[in-house]
Parts: sequence; C-alpha cells; structure tokens
Amino acid sequence: MIIDAHMHVLLGEPGHENLPERYRKILAMLWAYGGKPPYNRDPNSFLDRVEPRMTDRDGKYTIATLDQGGVDGAVLIPSDYGLAVGEDQPMTVDEIHQGIASLQSAYPNRFFGFAGGDARRVNAYADFERAVTEYGLKGYKVMPHLGYYPSDRMLYPYYEKCQELGIPVAICTNMEWTTCRTRFNEPLHIGDVLVDFPDLNVIIFHVGFPIPSWFEQCLMLSVASMNVYLQFDAWIFPSFTPQQQGFLHAMNSEPMIINMLDRARKITGAHRIVFGTDNNCGPSMHTDKLYDGRGYKWIVDWWRTLPERAAKYDVEFTQDEVDLMLGKNMARLLGAIDMPEYNRAHKFNTPVRTPGPRPMPFG
Repeated sequence: MIIDAHMHVLLGEPGHENLPERYRKILAMLWAYGGKPPYNRDPNSFLDRVEPRMTDRDGKYTIATLDQGGVDGAVLIPSDYGLAVGEDQPMTVDEIHQGIASLQSAYPNRFFGFAGGDARRVNAYADFERAVTEYGLKGYKVMPHLGYYPSDRMLYPYYEKCQELGIPVAICTNMEWTTCRTRFNEPLHIGDVLVDFPDLNVIIFHVGFPIPSWFEQCLMLSVASMNVYLQFDAWIFPSFTPQQQGFLHAMNSEPMIINMLDRARKITGAHRIVFGTDNNCGPSMHTDKLYDGRGYKWIVDWWRTLPERAAKYDVEFTQDEVDLMLGKNMARLLGAIDMPEYNRAHKFNTPVRTPGPRPMPFG
C-alpha cells in the first residue's frame, strides 16, 4: 500500500473561487516575474487562469495522477489564505470541507480528507468540529505561516478534539513565499504541543525544508515524542518554483539527502517516516505534467528504488522499511489498516498544561 500523505485540492469555480483574488494575484506575479529577466509578461493576463489550471472539483486529475504513480491513496489538504492576505475567498471553509468530504465518499480508501482553515476565523472551531465529527474527515492541518505559532493556545481545543478522536494533526514547517510568514513555521514551536498533548499523533510536514537547522529541530522533536512522524517532500525534489530547485534536494545532492533519510531512520525510526509530495492537481498540473515534465511516477519511483539508490552510498534500507515509509505508516495513522504490533496498551492520559509566558522578575 502506498499513500501520498500530502496533496492539496482546490474546489472552486469562476465566481466562487477557493482562493482569494489577492492570493491569486500574488501567484500570477510569481508566474510572470518569478524567474529571470526580461520581465515582459503581464501578470494580469494570467489572473483568470491561476486557479482553474489547478482545480480538481471531481478529483479526476488527482486520481489519474495517483494511478499513474501506482499510488493507492492520498491525504487531501484544504487551503484557506483569506485572513493571511487580508481578503476573503468566495468559498467558505465549511464549503471546502464539504467538498473534500464528498471526494472522500466518492473514492473510499483512496482519498482521506483533512480539515483545515485559519483558526482565527470567528466560526473556525465549529467548522473544524463539524468536519471531523459529521463529515468524517480524518485529520487536521495546521498552517502556522498564516500568522500564528502551532503552540498558540487558540489551537488547543483542536488538538484536544483530535487527541480525543485519535486522529492525526499535520503541521507545516517549511519556507513560504510572499503570501505568508515563514518564522511561524519554525519546528521548535511544536515542542509545547507535544508536552501538552502527549497522546496526539503529530505529522511534521516538510521536515523543515529547505533549512538544515530546522531539519535538525524536527529530528529533536521526534526524539522528544514517540508520536511524532516526519513527512519528506521537497527535500526529494521541490517543484513549485525554479528558484526552490537551487536548495539542497535529492536531485542535486542525493548523497546528502540519503544521509538525511538515514539519520531520520536511525533517530526517529522508519516506522515514523511518511511519504508525501505536496502536489496540487488540475488540468495543467497532473500525471506527466508534474515535476517539470518528469511525471508523478518519477518521484514515487525514487522512493521505490531507495534501497538501490542508498546502496550506492553504503547506506542500507530494507524493503520492509520502504513499505512502511511509502504507505503503511500513514495508513495506520488514518485507521485504514490495522497493525496490532503498534497498538499500545496504555496512554499518557495526563496532559501537562505548561504555563504561559511570564515576565522575568526584576530586583
């Protein structure tokens, strides 16, 4: 079983978009001016195409992509940038959740939807609770780069509910572009969450890409908590902008990335590493059109052939370890498969609520 633990889906349509217009304008600017000069393309000419080219309302492009890669299922992640860019999107978060739930129902055991949304919204918790209790979504995604740390107390009710339901929380720890604030993604801030919710399964998305010191923080967190999972994506190959491809990744520094995976395997364990791609599929972004024309299957095959690739650098990965990382670990977190050897007879059940920051005493 192979599960892509990190795929996005956009569900809007012209006049009722999933993304705010201001966010779409930013993407159009990146599209027009994100490369090298001459800057002779007009971003306004791209604006109407930004969202439709990566929208997949009925899931057909995502399913075709999974099929091409021989991937059994994918976690679908929602997007909500309205408050972050100061202009709301036409689709409500609840509508986005309903759309993801519909895809999950249409493709059982292939799509596993996560709830999301900016936690600062007035009805954010109600939308989240409805999504995971009534709509049957399988987890919760936190995007700190929207403007708050993952340890912010406003998120604690969400963590409490996820811990109660036994569903995972995924937290971003990557570099972001113009639209968002990268500093909130520093992995270290997940530490308080692990202390206060010791039975909560936390998936660290991106494992700090592209900052090596953040990767080290992620390893540290995986030692601090037995419920931390590390999800690699762009460290293998970043595909959003050409500039990202200048960072360290497996296509330009394969020995180093193999070493990072080896260290994660030794420190965290192969049983707590998950495969994901952070892809978004649509008419212009699917199957062979992904990864600069290499295709989605190409990145899946990189993982499939990890034992052979690693052997070139005197590193040994077993097929059993690859099977865990490619899908079994995520399937277990989602409740899609039962692996009795991972069942624990006891839980902590005694969360420690760390006190909030206090000023240092003087005198």
